[in-house]
Amino acid sequence: MPSHRWRRVFLVVALSALSAGLCVGCGSGASKRRSVISELVPTTPWCQARTNATWKKALIDGLVTLSRRASVQPLAVANDGRAFYATLFTKAYSGIVRIDAKTSRFTEIRRVPHLDAYQALGSADGRWLVWLDTTTPYWTKWAIWSWDSRTGRVRQIAATPRAPHAQEWASASTPSVRNGYVTWAQGIGPGETEVKVVDLASSRSRVIRRGSAAQPFLLPSHVLIWVEDVRTPNGKKPVLVLRAASAVTGKRIPLPRWISDLRGLQAASLMSDGKVFAHTAGPPASLWWSPSLAFAPSYRVFTAKGASSIDNSLGLAGIYVYFGVQPRAYLANGAEGRYLQIGPSGYAIIGRNALVYLKPSPVKAAHAIADVVFLPLASLPAIPPCSQRASSS
Repeated sequence: MPSHRWRRVFLVVALSALSAGLCVGCGSGASKRRSVISELVPTTPWCQARTNATWKKALIDGLVTLSRRASVQPLAVANDGRAFYATLFTKAYSGIVRIDAKTSRFTEIRRVPHLDAYQALGSADGRWLVWLDTTTPYWTKWAIWSWDSRTGRVRQIAATPRAPHAQEWASASTPSVRNGYVTWAQGIGPGETEVKVVDLASSRSRVIRRGSAAQPFLLPSHVLIWVEDVRTPNGKKPVLVLRAASAVTGKRIPLPRWISDLRGLQAASLMSDGKVFAHTAGPPASLWWSPSLAFAPSYRVFTAKGASSIDNSLGLAGIYVYFGVQPRAYLANGAEGRYLQIGPSGYAIIGRNALVYLKPSPVKAAHAIADVVFLPLASLPAIPPCSQRASSS
């Protein structure tokens, strides 16, 4: 996995949500419905299936041919099931693009400097693409940009603060965009951050929280979630606490029930698409998954061996869950309780309609060329039955 994917100063908890949802007003029949769901969906550890010939063919057929002749770093998945956003580096062009996976044709969004240090991280919600980029090795200078797919307009919506010594603390987290709003956390001093939200249509910016917040993300209905590092009264080990607010008004609101009930979120990732959710916890590093926000708890479905950790690039779309345990990348079907290896290391971005997987490069270099595979979720082969039960890497 490219090293820049781990340079997240505020990833005390890596809470990146490509999409998420709420559990509101769970009714009196919740227990009965929970029982029905538990009977239909496996609640035991997932088993590992072998990557058969059908899957090997799908991974070959999904190759984005452009990635064989240029450096392609996926940023986000478009909602049409055919395209994705990426940084592209060729001899003739360097910049942010939208790539048609089947034809490899790309649409230029914004040119960027052809520098080894250039890196970008992004998020998309259908209409809007928002990305954070830098031209410095350690993200001491950065900017956040938005692109409106309806109008084609690109604009800068944030940048490194210009206050004295600000660059020492000014790294920012990966933007999270949903329904026309984007949020991120940025440093304002030693151990201090602020959570910011921008209404992309009006360009109105709001500071939601100042303190020790990390990696905020958005749920439907403009609900904003973040984690805070809270010190206990006796000054011992800090406690990680989840908070919620309205992205529209900036006012604190109660946590959605399915989030408030979670436990053991140390060094965790959390993701939901509005119907199911998944998160990691530890130690030992483990993956938890739930088939329903409203009526089912999460279940421990995978535990990594020894000191291995689960990557913070956890991805979720319905029944499909992408997760990585170096040096392997896995895709699971939670409804069937099975997972298989899709490649050696690398990283993937999963959206509502597709999975984009970047294989590791055979050489270590800035903007290295490596295969990118695009897999529409609707055409994924079935994960074959497991030869034996296995819940560890």
